[in-house]
Amino acid sequence: MTLHHWWHLALFELEAEGGQRALDIYDQHIGADPQAISDLIDASALLWRLHLRGMELGGRWRALAERWAPHAEDVYCAFSDLHAMMAFAGAQRWHLAQVLLAAQSRRILERGSNSDMTRLVGLPACRALQAFGHGDYSTAENLLSRLPPLAHRVGGSQAQRDVLELTRVAASRLSLRQFFREELRVA
Repeated sequence: MTLHHWWHLALFELEAEGGQRALDIYDQHIGADPQAISDLIDASALLWRLHLRGMELGGRWRALAERWAPHAEDVYCAFSDLHAMMAFAGAQRWHLAQVLLAAQSRRILERGSNSDMTRLVGLPACRALQAFGHGDYSTAENLLSRLPPLAHRVGGSQAQRDVLELTRVAASRLSLRQFFREELRVA
């Protein structure tokens, strides 16, 4: 729980002071040596928020994606899958992203634990995160906008789950920006 408390402090600093202090907390505490899945989730969630704000994160994504790589096919929890996808998209590890999406597709067919949440929320949200990582903001926004009302059941606290809404808002903003750039080029 200590690392998770650092994560909450980093979120506070992100809102109060901006990204640099949050990034310092990531470097010193959260991303230093994440081991448990819960630590990887916190690391992904913080880096993704910083990414949404346009911060340059360098090799942090690559290091985090390497930590997630052994779990790409786990798909035992849609909430974890979302955070693995954040790391894969942030690091542009598209092969690992595809491995995760394929594992989610297989999980849905098994009709067991986590299959419904993966079908309804996990897979479409992971596809949205992948699209966002590719710069396909329109697709990302569309997929996130269509998540069902039960999406809040994917897991985590409200502070953790709001990353999907933050991504949807950023995707919408960036999609509009792309649209107007295209219109200006055509005109």
